[in-house]
Amino acid sequence: MVDGRLSPVGHRDPVPANDLVEVMWYIFVSVVKGRNLPAMSSQGSLDPYVEVEFGSYKVETENRTGDQNPEWGVVFAFSDEHIQSSKVQVILKSRDEVRPDVLGKLSIDLRDIPMHQPPESALTAQWYKLMNERMETTDGELMLSIWKGTQADEAFRDAWHSDSATHVHPSPITSELRSTVYSAPVMWHVRLDIIRGVVPASAGNTRLSTLRVKSQIGRQIHRTRPADIINRSWSDEQTFFFMVAEPFEDDLILSIESFQVNEDISFVVPLASIQKQTDGREINTQCIEFQKLDGSNGNKTVAKVDIRLCLEGRYWVPVDSICYSGDLRSTLDQHSSSKKIGLVELGIIRAEALAPMRTIGGRGTYCVIKYGRKWVRTRTIKDSQSPRFNEQYSWDVYDPCTVVTIGIFDNGHIIEGSSTDVPSSKHTMIGKVRIRLSTLMRGRLYALSYPLTVVSPVGVRRMGELHVTIRFSYKTFPSMCRAYLRPLLPALHYTIPIDAMTTGLLHTEAIYTVATCLTRQEPPLRKEVVQSICEGDCDIFRMQKTKTDSTLSRFVAFCRDIAMWKDTATTVLCHAIFLMALSNLEFLIATVAVSLFMPMSSNIGLRHTLPEHLDPSISGVGDAHLGDLDEEFDQFPGIKTQETVTMWYEYERLRTLTERLRKDARSIMVHLERVEALFSWRDPTATSIFFFFCMAMSAALVISPTAVMCMGGLYVMRHPRFRGDTPSALLNLYSRLPCKHKCMM
Repeated sequence: MVDGRLSPVGHRDPVPANDLVEVMWYIFVSVVKGRNLPAMSSQGSLDPYVEVEFGSYKVETENRTGDQNPEWGVVFAFSDEHIQSSKVQVILKSRDEVRPDVLGKLSIDLRDIPMHQPPESALTAQWYKLMNERMETTDGELMLSIWKGTQADEAFRDAWHSDSATHVHPSPITSELRSTVYSAPVMWHVRLDIIRGVVPASAGNTRLSTLRVKSQIGRQIHRTRPADIINRSWSDEQTFFFMVAEPFEDDLILSIESFQVNEDISFVVPLASIQKQTDGREINTQCIEFQKLDGSNGNKTVAKVDIRLCLEGRYWVPVDSICYSGDLRSTLDQHSSSKKIGLVELGIIRAEALAPMRTIGGRGTYCVIKYGRKWVRTRTIKDSQSPRFNEQYSWDVYDPCTVVTIGIFDNGHIIEGSSTDVPSSKHTMIGKVRIRLSTLMRGRLYALSYPLTVVSPVGVRRMGELHVTIRFSYKTFPSMCRAYLRPLLPALHYTIPIDAMTTGLLHTEAIYTVATCLTRQEPPLRKEVVQSICEGDCDIFRMQKTKTDSTLSRFVAFCRDIAMWKDTATTVLCHAIFLMALSNLEFLIATVAVSLFMPMSSNIGLRHTLPEHLDPSISGVGDAHLGDLDEEFDQFPGIKTQETVTMWYEYERLRTLTERLRKDARSIMVHLERVEALFSWRDPTATSIFFFFCMAMSAALVISPTAVMCMGGLYVMRHPRFRGDTPSALLNLYSRLPCKHKCMM
């Protein structure tokens, strides 16, 4: 179970930037540059570098060959928790193959180190004279800056950290151990309408009787249905969607494929030249001429195809599934400065009791947080079963019914006893946490402890705990109400929807595109990390899932308990409502409205105060049979022996058919779970809106039931001219309610 504590709600004074995390103190040593160094050392050459000794830590900068005025610009951060010395030793050396030559050194007492905390201005560096072994002044000076600060210091992010370093000096792998903020690319849909085609008479006696058009962008390939050419033309309009990201690198390649002629006749369209669809205007039709070389006669037109082509920015890009998405805006809304409704602040405190991920080698743990297009990776903490991160980040919120996804990973680069990185090592996910913002109350600080649980072939495995703090704040309640009453997705998803199969293909390509782009950034975010964060639910039938669809049975049990007087208060309330309806039939509808908000008002004190999470008890994996787990992890056509492959193949066909039936049953369960969430205050804002709506409807029905019934009937049966393409406000509110299906593992 998720555990946590809450802070009081109310007006808060301005707070420091890191008020959600614990303060961690560090000793910062900034090595800026040196000057007036000797022309050569006693070994005959000059390769100066700086070594910093602090207790058991000994780190060094890179050497600057032959430079008497070297510059380094390196910051070292030593954790205050592991200090075993009262002095910081800074030694200037010259690198040599046999033995480094000491050019000078200095010692600074910890009591003389100043303390610095933001928003104070940064401390200025100063020149320090170097001393020799006899404590006499020698040639050369070092510009240093030494202070005691916290993780909120502006130098912390780019510094070398003692709790995450694997090398004695900054190296290329060091950048991959620091905390980093990434920005995912802006992605567009490319919409291609292939309308009709013509084989011109100038093509001569062509052998093309059946052909199709192939369209390709990168690894995305679509083909039209084979078309029979009658009277040198065909007409079969088809629509295809592609997923592309800015900046556009690939081109759209259109080609003609024929079953009679083995020729590659193609036409290239640069993506940068494609018109962007921003306001719903009709896209002009283009005529594409496919030509081939005809000896000395030059190019000959083989076929002409009419197409409509545009960069469609009015759709939502399915990087995540809808129930786990951090941004439900369209591409155009992401480009424009759409109005934000609030701010979410998240603090990654620590992880506890992490299970070992490797039998040999070291341990390196870091977290990845995704919300919208902003990705964050915390610094890597090495060799700790309970790493402390204490890093805080914030995101702008444009829709309250979105989800923050947190994943904790084992850094495969860290190998115990190795002095070099291992770039091919895989980063393994330890666990994942999702927090739905709509379940958080305004301005309240939540300190939560999430269990990290995974399902393995041998059962449920506890991987540890993740402690986080989170606060969701928004400006006004009316602005939040407007957000709940508008459609969940952009309007084009309701007027011109994309079919489920195409959406699934676009979802896969969107994850691949984001992973590719984030891998190219420095430092790169590994592709397997991005795929693990964006991974959603699988729609394949599983026996374990059928055991969790029990909402309908709980509803039947609730009705039976009322009839059997299991809960006297509930049964008496039902009797009172029933007798009231019988004695006042003209107020029957008003009684129904009253019976809706009365349970909601009685459940205010029993509402859930903690957000939902991935719950093993809801998923039913705690008591799962080994056969169910074997079904969960075995891949089709299976890793079984040859004797069972045929049986497994038949079972896979049965799973596919059964999943269609289970989807219909699950949709009923989802509706019942949303009604349950509405009455149990799982989403406080949605329940508040519906609560006031029921009160207003009850009052209106009591005052003038006939007029309300008349208006309601005319509204339901209104002419299509007066109907909108998007769902009504109440349906939008209902579709935003949480359901327990999103908490399944």
